[in-house]
Amino acid sequence: MRQICEGLDEYNQPISMDLGTRVQYLKHFFPSSSHADLVEYVTKSRELASTSGMRGLGDLVARGIKVATLGAVKPCGGCQKRQDWLNKLVPFTALPSEVEHADIDISTPRHLLMHIWPTENGAWRWNLDQVMQREHIFTGKRTIAVATGPNTEPIEAVQEYLNQFDAEVIAVTNNPRIREGASLHKLLATVHGEEGITFYCHAKGARHSNFSYDTTVRRWTDAMYWLCLDRIHTVLPALQDHAMTGPFKRYGMFRTPRNHRWHYSGSFYWFRNADVFSRGWTQMDRQFFAVESWPGLLFAPSETHCLFMDHAGDLYKQNYWDSEVKVELKRIGYSQREKHAATSTASK
Repeated sequence: MRQICEGLDEYNQPISMDLGTRVQYLKHFFPSSSHADLVEYVTKSRELASTSGMRGLGDLVARGIKVATLGAVKPCGGCQKRQDWLNKLVPFTALPSEVEHADIDISTPRHLLMHIWPTENGAWRWNLDQVMQREHIFTGKRTIAVATGPNTEPIEAVQEYLNQFDAEVIAVTNNPRIREGASLHKLLATVHGEEGITFYCHAKGARHSNFSYDTTVRRWTDAMYWLCLDRIHTVLPALQDHAMTGPFKRYGMFRTPRNHRWHYSGSFYWFRNADVFSRGWTQMDRQFFAVESWPGLLFAPSETHCLFMDHAGDLYKQNYWDSEVKVELKRIGYSQREKHAATSTASK
């Protein structure tokens, strides 16, 4: 309720909910308020409902009532007791970070962990191409897990494709329930005890019948490789004071025990080995989102960093990609290489 009223989360970052949806929620909170008043409140919410100086939810509710009723409702003694009780129940304090500063620079060993499900749509080959083209990024261990089972290409095909790429290949049985989670612990074990930082990714797009360059999932994946690998100069500083970093950070999903309810949408992320292996790294939600929710089981949001598009929305939605993500990517210098290549080929 506080975040919807204020438009900011507990770390003073904008929530991803659009204005119209926030107004709908506020109408339920304050049914006597007019639509116009609520719209005005939302558009001015940063100023009117800033939690600066507030002790907790009680203070926010009191201010919300004052704003929504234009001061017509005056507090009584009972209101004050309820306000104090809500402040104690939901205090406005951010979770402290336990991550210490570390000297991360270009000399820090950089490892690779990757999950592949070699389905017949060929997405796994395209994803491996992206990693192999950036081979120089990985100066440490490289481990690639291959999920085997029905309707997949044999592991030998993957090994042959990786012939010129120095990496350890391990086999796991495909598990539709936990997907990439089938290999997570085995992959992590290969860098346990290793110094440095590690990049985790997977061959995204294996489940999609269409993985052509103009699909949203392909654009999304291409952008993640660019953000995480081609812009390594932004990754290293981020990891000096954070345990993890990656693009497209989202909040509020995965209501599982001990989960801080944030994740990197797409599950491409870097992490500091020392921090991950000092926590309960063997925890995992045995759900299809196992790898997505795993970082949130280890770290609070304040302990992690976002490379691009904090509070991202649904990246599978074409209109969201075109209207917001593509615009922001262009602003920082990204252009989809495949699209240009296809255009050049067609013109010839």
